[in-house]
Amino acid sequence: MSAPLWRASWGLSDRRPVLHSGLPRRFLPALCAGWVGLPRLRKVTILHLALTDDWDAAVRAGEYRVSTLGRTLADEGFIHACADMAQLRGVAERYYADVTEPLVVLAVDEDLLGCPVLLEVPPGAREAFPHIYGPLPVSAVVSVTPFSR
Repeated sequence: MSAPLWRASWGLSDRRPVLHSGLPRRFLPALCAGWVGLPRLRKVTILHLALTDDWDAAVRAGEYRVSTLGRTLADEGFIHACADMAQLRGVAERYYADVTEPLVVLAVDEDLLGCPVLLEVPPGAREAFPHIYGPLPVSAVVSVTPFSR
């Protein structure tokens, strides 16, 4: 049996229970909902912005392996994703502003992925983004919607 992801222990300085990572107990609800760098216990639909041509190629291949604009899963080690449309629009403004090719929004059912998804804060960012650590099976994509700015 593997070790638990976290366990309660006593803090040395104030004798309050803390997680073994050193986080105070008040962060437990965030951990259970999915906290930065840890797998989430509550699965959700996540979003990915893709070039239409890349998605069409993935449909033919059976899986999607593009991490972000011009970078593959092999290059990055994960596929970039967004937790909601607000994050996705921010990504589109920052990284896809000069893209003229058609884009689509992939809605991914995390339960159908078969690989880990971690919430991580990229360097220089202020919010956590879901990162998919493996190829995205076409069968895990529950909807594909054209993206408009």
